[in-house]
Amino acid sequence: MGALSGELLAAAQAARDARLDAVVWPVHAGPGPEPDLDALAEAVDRALLVSGLASLGRWSRSVEVLTPYVDLIDEQIADLALDMDLPVWTCWWWGDAPGPEAARERDRWMPVLARQGWVDRRTLATVRVASVTSGATPRRS
Repeated sequence: MGALSGELLAAAQAARDARLDAVVWPVHAGPGPEPDLDALAEAVDRALLVSGLASLGRWSRSVEVLTPYVDLIDEQIADLALDMDLPVWTCWWWGDAPGPEAARERDRWMPVLARQGWVDRRTLATVRVASVTSGATPRRS
């Protein structure tokens, strides 16, 4: 079993042991303009198989691995996050997070968020506060 399937199974078993009915796996269809149907099918199949495996046993509770975002592309995920006014700056790859994987995710998501109209309001507020306290006139960029 692959590492991903093992992690999903462990999460499903932990949910079952905690008497929960489901685990949400936030996998999605990818960065392209259209969903990657092969990746989508693989994710749904994996979720179904792990759900079944985690629920095996005469006395086991049933637990389901849900994939509510599986058919969404990056643009739709970003749109959903912005519609919900989620704090996207709390993502693990945000800011100065080290490593090539974090840089790759920033390069992937920052343009997508910008295309969806996201503006970092924290930076604007910080600039305004700093300008007011220093006596300088706030500049707009």
